[in-house]
Amino acid sequence: MGRRYHCDYCEKSFKNDVVSIKKHLSSLHHERARQEYHAQFKDLATILQEESAKRTCSRFANGDCQFGAMCRFSHYSPGQLQFFRQQVEEERRKKSEEPSLTDWLQKRSTALEQHKLPCTSGSEDNVNRVVWAPPPSISMHQNLPPSLQPVHVRDFENFQPQNWG
Repeated sequence: MGRRYHCDYCEKSFKNDVVSIKKHLSSLHHERARQEYHAQFKDLATILQEESAKRTCSRFANGDCQFGAMCRFSHYSPGQLQFFRQQVEEERRKKSEEPSLTDWLQKRSTALEQHKLPCTSGSEDNVNRVVWAPPPSISMHQNLPPSLQPVHVRDFENFQPQNWG
């Protein structure tokens, strides 16, 4: 008996040959299962943008839309879309209010000085203070990778965070 191909989206196994796989991948059932799988990982802003441009699905309102994630109409009520708008605006507002890394480090160092926690000393220059050091068992090794080298406050002075993705 030959090997079988398993589709993770559809949870089906079938004969592993080019014709069967091509037929399955082009099927409506596979496309719907794939879109439903990826729809669960969309962020709220993307969902809001896509669904705001659509009209409400009358079949979904009655309880049985056979198209699922492939439906060209929206499966969200106007109330749900308004709630999504509020959530997205709240996230944007919080993100704009976040302090920079430099502000956070300064606030942390002043808080440590005020509470006189053991990790700081009054005469030590804050810039040369070690924020993190590797365990003593590995710190004796030469040429440690960057992730295991000691971290000083001065390493963050000119840090410019970038948005990824």
